[in-house]
Amino acid sequence: MTRTLEAAEKMGIPFKAQEKFIDPDRCKMGCDWCMLGCPEGARWTTREYVDEAVAYGADLLHSTKVEKVILTDNKSRVLGVGLADGSIIRGDNIILAAGGIGSPALLLRSGIKRLGSQDVGTNFSMDPMNIILGFSKDSDGGMWGVQTFTHAIESLADSEGFLIGNCAALGTYMVNSSFRLNSALKTWYRGPIIKRGIGLFVKLSDEPHGVIQANEKTNKPFTELDNKRMDKGTDISKEILISAGADPSSFSILKWAGGHPGGTIAMGKAVNKDFSTEVQGLYVCDGSLMPVSPGVPPSLSIDGMSKLLGKILSGQVKAEQRFVKKKGKRATAAVIIQ
Repeated sequence: MTRTLEAAEKMGIPFKAQEKFIDPDRCKMGCDWCMLGCPEGARWTTREYVDEAVAYGADLLHSTKVEKVILTDNKSRVLGVGLADGSIIRGDNIILAAGGIGSPALLLRSGIKRLGSQDVGTNFSMDPMNIILGFSKDSDGGMWGVQTFTHAIESLADSEGFLIGNCAALGTYMVNSSFRLNSALKTWYRGPIIKRGIGLFVKLSDEPHGVIQANEKTNKPFTELDNKRMDKGTDISKEILISAGADPSSFSILKWAGGHPGGTIAMGKAVNKDFSTEVQGLYVCDGSLMPVSPGVPPSLSIDGMSKLLGKILSGQVKAEQRFVKKKGKRATAAVIIQ
């Protein structure tokens, strides 16, 4: 990992350490199973909120697939949700939180094809990634026992529309040798030298150009700008890896791996600033709200949105108390809670 950091530093695009949702007291150094399921229970998860809700009396139904939202005949308000087994759970308020693919698909299956100014399921972005894996020319040059995404080159996000992050040897080898045939053919047989693996990923802020269907199938064409940015990020990543001692003939690339689907029921287009919709009692709170691709993991933003919606529904804060102050190309948001 040190070689990679030094290589990027010499190129004038230094990596920065990333904050992680990890309990350091439980974390086992050198484990590298963060992205594949933490065996130590050190990785924070929003399931803790679910456990807390259940402790306060909420009902949690396991393996209960929601098929559609039940509406009045004129589709002006919600009545509940219909399950895959044909049963109905009634409620005055329904919060869709099935994600950037699941939530719009649910609405489409419910006969809601348009909300506000947006056709449901359009404006689709996904924060795509290219995952580049190389192998060090010497035995001690790999990223074995290093956590994935501990460091990132953030400076390229504003100027180029992508960021570059580090990938550990184990996870990158498993992904590149399993998910796509092209990368698998160049990767799987290198298992005996897996500890020499050096990985980087390019995460792109893609243009919102794609569609979600009612059956949750996706159509996501990438634009000329998307391709141009991804190619540039991949070339920079290769240059860093070569400078860090990777053999260029060993490279394999898992291309266009989708990360964070969103934009498909965008706030400001389909959803109001208090998470409500034109359908009375119907709220949306997940990644589908994001009007543009963040180009970074949106988990903290979604966590914050869910807490805000909870405060709005419980009367602790009003939507009009929110304000957004523009600053340069990006906007900073704050919530005033009195």
